[in-house]
Amino acid sequence: MQKRSDLLRADSSYTKYRVSGLIPRAMASSVAGATADFLTSASTNEPVVSVDWLHANLKEPDLKVVDASWYMPDEQRNPIQEYQVAHIPGALFFDVDGISDRTTKLPLMLPSEETFAAAVSALGIENKDDLVVYDGKGLFSAAYGGLPRWRASGYDVESSASGNAILKASAASEAMEKVYKGQPVGPTTFQTKFQPHLAWNLEQDFGAHRRWMTSKSGCLHQKFQNLHLL
Repeated sequence: MQKRSDLLRADSSYTKYRVSGLIPRAMASSVAGATADFLTSASTNEPVVSVDWLHANLKEPDLKVVDASWYMPDEQRNPIQEYQVAHIPGALFFDVDGISDRTTKLPLMLPSEETFAAAVSALGIENKDDLVVYDGKGLFSAAYGGLPRWRASGYDVESSASGNAILKASAASEAMEKVYKGQPVGPTTFQTKFQPHLAWNLEQDFGAHRRWMTSKSGCLHQKFQNLHLL
């Protein structure tokens, strides 16, 4: 499989990745950040690959498919249960809620380099791997289309109420706990290097939100002259 050193980053600040057009494609990498370069595929130079490309390359030895489904609480959907019912054949389950910083009460915060490396290694992902990341909703916690596009294209899914991928997901959670407790973990196959300039802190995020609200208020003031922002 042809590769390039320039890659696209995944949602986590610890992987570069390529999204599949309908499913994200990425390459596991030691780079951490919120943006990334592009990774070449066997059939396309785009960071997003089609379900047809994935189906044709599904059995490539260095390609790993990752289900990174996540849903808002009010949707009352359970990503791990839905993964067990139906997922792309051979896909791993990446627990977006679970593989996050457990030292804070804030949700979905970036874990430490050591913690992330331990969790991803437990999933069986290595830096040399190409990743295709999708979700069960399409255009939400992964790229465009995801599992709905895969199924609409007539490709098979598999179920695994208890399987290797579920055991790996549990192992990832256990590996994180060991790191937090200062206990030794198993072999690390995924090396991380945090790049702070690719991640936003709370102040930067708030500032961006404030600028967005201000720009919106300019439009609203045309209709509501007494509109104010707190």
